Amino acid sequence: MGFGLEKLVPIDMVALFLAGINAKNYCLLLVDEFFRFNKIPDKHIKIGLEHTLQALETLSKIYGFLPRIIISSDFMNTQDYKQVLQELEEQIKKQRLSSRLQETAENKYNATNYSLNEIACVEFLKRKHNQQVKFGPSKEKSYDSIMQSLGLDIDFAYVIDAYSLSIRPTQVIHYIYRKEEVQREQRLFLEDSPIKSRFKLSGINEFTSRYLLTLASFAGYRLNQTYLTEKQISELKQRELEEATKALVTANIIVPYREALGGFLR
Repeated sequence: MGFGLEKLVPIDMVALFLAGINAKNYCLLLVDEFFRFNKIPDKHIKIGLEHTLQALETLSKIYGFLPRIIISSDFMNTQDYKQVLQELEEQIKKQRLSSRLQETAENKYNATNYSLNEIACVEFLKRKHNQQVKFGPSKEKSYDSIMQSLGLDIDFAYVIDAYSLSIRPTQVIHYIYRKEEVQREQRLFLEDSPIKSRFKLSGINEFTSRYLLTLASFAGYRLNQTYLTEKQISELKQRELEEATKALVTANIIVPYREALGGFLR
């Protein structure tokens, strides 16, 4: 997963974190090296990476679960990785998949290099760490379809989709806040105060409210605190839904995060 370059972590990242609780071997890959493909200065990458690592450590304290953290720059310059990259590049050319590869990346300036390395990271982790399933947002299906065409020995799974707090539900990336997609007030961050969180959750669209209540309920189940089942969530009417979302998001995610992190948050 990527991460923001400022000290704000979207609450949606909790979905990716909690998804691995029942896995035997769950890894989170932080793709710092990919920011360098887009010419992002190292000082900004360092700030974002350090803050994200701190957030993951804090979530580990809260939910009693510690996934393995792998940082892409730790292996992407090794000879073993470069060998995997070269093999895949040759396979893609041989199977005439270059045009599909070009279409996958959002950043068309560096699309082929970016997408090729996305695929190479998956294959490298499969070979070196015996990873069996690639797990991520549904927006990554374009990458995954190419891996399937290449016959890579990996399965695919997808986290629940994340949505903004806007009037109309807008799908967003779990782990990063993009100013061009939504305004800052349309995302909820782990650093938000309980008061600010409840304010942001007032009057949001019903679709996003059910998504966040599902996330908060799973977090509550993990903490042995109040939670709702999928059936209970589906039966809530608009006013009840909003109040339940405010209560459980605050109690099961925001407040525990502040308590575990300590110190002053906005």
